[in-house]
Amino acid sequence: MRLVALLALVLALVVPRAEAQRAAISRSGVLGGADYLMAVPENWRGGLVVFAHGIQRGPGPGAVAAPPISSHLIDQGHAWIASGYRAREYQPHVFIEELVALRELFVKDIGRPRWTIIYGQSMGGHIVVASLELRPGLYQGGLAECGLVDGIGIADYLVAYTAAAELISGVPLLDAPDKDTFARILNERVVPALGMPGSYTARGRQFDRVVKYLMGADRAGNDLPLRLQGLQRRYLPNMIYRNPDVEKETTFGGRAASTVHIRYRIDPGLGLGGFDGKTREQAFDELVAWIERGVRPEGADVLAPDLSRIGLKWTLILYPEDPLFARKTP
Repeated sequence: MRLVALLALVLALVVPRAEAQRAAISRSGVLGGADYLMAVPENWRGGLVVFAHGIQRGPGPGAVAAPPISSHLIDQGHAWIASGYRAREYQPHVFIEELVALRELFVKDIGRPRWTIIYGQSMGGHIVVASLELRPGLYQGGLAECGLVDGIGIADYLVAYTAAAELISGVPLLDAPDKDTFARILNERVVPALGMPGSYTARGRQFDRVVKYLMGADRAGNDLPLRLQGLQRRYLPNMIYRNPDVEKETTFGGRAASTVHIRYRIDPGLGLGGFDGKTREQAFDELVAWIERGVRPEGADVLAPDLSRIGLKWTLILYPEDPLFARKTP
């Protein structure tokens, strides 16, 4: 009996107990003046995604939003956090640190992740790249979607885009003395002159062909997949107001932007740019596979002289009217 009792005691000491089921967590709050969201799935696998949203205009704190693949993340067993930032406009240097602070709160309240991926859109893409450079040990991967990873180049592009709209429409858009006048001229005079994507005027078609090159078409005129589809959402917001007296301009990008180096091109052609849900999920899953299993995703040479098939392997949706539709298969 003593031997049996001793054996039972030894087994109790060396056999680990099964871990208790971990409940899902959904939390919201305020940190440093910024709203935040946290979501942890049941039986969390240890991966954490930090979401950096794009620019929001106007005064006051920003609005928090879940990442567009939040359901996919939870289904895969990964947690995510998102911050609204304590301010708006283009201040990535501030937002980088706010996301770091939010991750620290997650570690304190939930636990330390096995890996952390920072995922951002537009300005959030700038935050992704800068975070990887400034905090190299904190994040194990980054996913930038339509990211502003070109520094001041995006401000140059927007000014060039607006200047092209002014030239081709024949409307003195850049002379507007304030934002309200700019918006009125844009809606009352520029839109009737150019039309909108899908219903361009003759001058609007000229403008679109210029924009095609500004957005990355190669010298042969090969366009990017889904460009027009993506442009529909940004067609008017891309036309930005800048004070005619640059010394009085209040935005950093507006003060620094220049079109001196821009060389416009125009020729016949249409095209369509953007992400769908499946493309987002595939990009994220391949990034996780790279981190966890060392499976490096395939890429494409964006500096190649021939971009006629660039990105088509990962472009899951092409529309019949897209000139790239016929190039989807050799």
